[in-house]
Amino acid sequence: MKVDENDKATDRFLHDEVLALSVIAAFARAHIYAQGALTKDRALVRSDLKRRLRSLRQAYECPVSEETHLDTISHLAEEMSVAHTSSLKGGRFRIGPAQKALNLYLKYLWALGWIPAPPHCPLDANILGKLSECRGIAWTQIDDIDVYRDCIAAVKKATNGKSIPEWEVDIWGEA
Repeated sequence: MKVDENDKATDRFLHDEVLALSVIAAFARAHIYAQGALTKDRALVRSDLKRRLRSLRQAYECPVSEETHLDTISHLAEEMSVAHTSSLKGGRFRIGPAQKALNLYLKYLWALGWIPAPPHCPLDANILGKLSECRGIAWTQIDDIDVYRDCIAAVKKATNGKSIPEWEVDIWGEA
């Protein structure tokens, strides 16, 4: 195997792992599935989310505006909801799991040096617990982009001039 081919294989492996870890984290504690959803349907939801995340990678290889990022989260939640209504609890793929999957995916890509810093960080219990304005909000239950936007505004206030991803990595390291 040539070095270039080995590098490509390594990148594919890392990318597949990043996708898997992002989806696992987004689904943990989020109670995504409808009661009685079949194993094959659950697998289809996960593979579709991975496919959708993979398709977004190129868009983030250049800096993305906050409004574009917010639209992307909303569209991701809506597209997954439409595609998998019968498999999802309440027929919805909520904003909380959508932002967690996308933001964590982008965080990993950024940490690997594959994309510039993403606009936001993954909102989870650890981050929301650091923000007095967002205490009591469960990231898993967020299904309104304005609630998500308000929490991001609170994150911006807490960063003290650091970029959101840098601030979040520091907070994550403290946990």
